[in-house]
Amino acid sequence: MSRDLGSQYVEAVSQGDFTRLHDLFSEDIVFLAATQGDSWHAIGWPETEKALHELYPPGEQVSEVVTVDHHAVPGRYRISYRLRGHKLGHGPFEYEHQVYYNTEGNKINRLRVLCSGIYEPDCVTG
Repeated sequence: MSRDLGSQYVEAVSQGDFTRLHDLFSEDIVFLAATQGDSWHAIGWPETEKALHELYPPGEQVSEVVTVDHHAVPGRYRISYRLRGHKLGHGPFEYEHQVYYNTEGNKINRLRVLCSGIYEPDCVTG
């Protein structure tokens, strides 16, 4: 079930489905996120929803989930994923997120996101 929650999270993010994200999170979710230019700390769904709208802004349309990788680490789960899409006024993009999350019952109650930063598709080396 917990691995399924991670996959459902990626699916909801890639579709910009904030209603589904709300359904996945406990009401007292603790959310932390960092990008190359900003960071967020939110407790509870209303604050987390606001942070998610900033992290995944309108005008950003995901066209493909490029990769998804799951791992369990002691006491929590990790999922990494790469998304590709198009951002209004900026053109094509790609980015990768490392996400660590804890669950309680069938809900995510703690979520930490680290973003690689946005880059042009197909410019990944290594």
